[in-house]
Amino acid sequence: MKIIGYVIKDIKNNRMIVSIICIFHIVLMIFLGFLLHIIRENQEEVKSIKVFQKGFDDAYIVVDETDDETFSKIIENADRAIEEYSKLFDALVENDIRFYTEFGYTIYVDEQGNNIEQRRVTNGFFDIFHMSVLEGRLFDEKDYDEVGDEIPVIVGYQLRDKYEVGKKYQFDDGGSGEQFWGKVIGILDKNAEYCELNNYSVKQNLDYSYVLPQNYKNMDKLSFSDLDMAETKMVVFGDRNEIQKIISNNSPIKVSLINVSDHVQEILNDQVEMNIISALIALALIAVSFVISSVGAGKIFVKQLNEYRIHMFCGARRNDIVCRYMVLTALELFVGIVVAGFIHRDFYNLMGLIVCALLLIVIESVYPYYKVKRELR
Repeated sequence: MKIIGYVIKDIKNNRMIVSIICIFHIVLMIFLGFLLHIIRENQEEVKSIKVFQKGFDDAYIVVDETDDETFSKIIENADRAIEEYSKLFDALVENDIRFYTEFGYTIYVDEQGNNIEQRRVTNGFFDIFHMSVLEGRLFDEKDYDEVGDEIPVIVGYQLRDKYEVGKKYQFDDGGSGEQFWGKVIGILDKNAEYCELNNYSVKQNLDYSYVLPQNYKNMDKLSFSDLDMAETKMVVFGDRNEIQKIISNNSPIKVSLINVSDHVQEILNDQVEMNIISALIALALIAVSFVISSVGAGKIFVKQLNEYRIHMFCGARRNDIVCRYMVLTALELFVGIVVAGFIHRDFYNLMGLIVCALLLIVIESVYPYYKVKRELR
């Protein structure tokens, strides 16, 4: 407790220096929080795309290369485009070309600001991304094959209080704008996620979504926007030349195919590079923090040198003086952590900042230790 008293006196005697260093530590913690968030997001991204590392050597992403002028002409004759999209999916099924796709819309924004989304998925989607249910079941073959007035629906974890398994509800369809009756058959586990590869790599969370099974046989019942998303978010398995030929002969838009394994490796390389850059920036910030804190500690040391000598004459040890600097640094970093924690509002981020703060306390105590050892003998 005596050290706390001495530290409070140090703060009172060096208000300007302590204030400047404290402000820098606040800014440092905020920036480190952002960097930790980026690194953690990258790690989650890597984890989500690892499902594509095995069994996807013959899988291809469909990439839309249609220019704006051509697409505008396609929209003008949407009915014809719908027929061509339908023929494309029919041709894929007839030629035993395996594929999966998912697409959907934001239906509304709830009172907490969360986007409530409708998603449609084809057979095999949940298996690929190893999703499971908290309650009820996932779609089975019957759900995909049969077309009826009552559509089976799976809801996300955060909608579990709004919907009950086994009951029927009215849902909004984003493609047609109409309502339909759906029977809830399952509730997904928390943080059910998948990776949308067609837009480079976008991790999607289904916690606030309701999901419908998309039957290959009734693609012609979908709207133009539905079908366009269904194709451009599709992953296809098989011989590249055969797939390209089928798409070129039937699709109203111009597309190219990118091998999934090559694409995933590119993403992984980019994530490693991003993590290295983030780590280097963090090290640079820590180095700057060391310099600024050392300059501040040097000024405080010179100003209070006589007081330190009196303190030691009264029985204090050199380590006691160093501890005063460590506690002062800890208090400054604590303020930074509180501010950064309020901004980021993330538990794991907060834990990372605490670890960084402990490391900074040790690093920023090096110069005071050197000064005390050299000047107070």
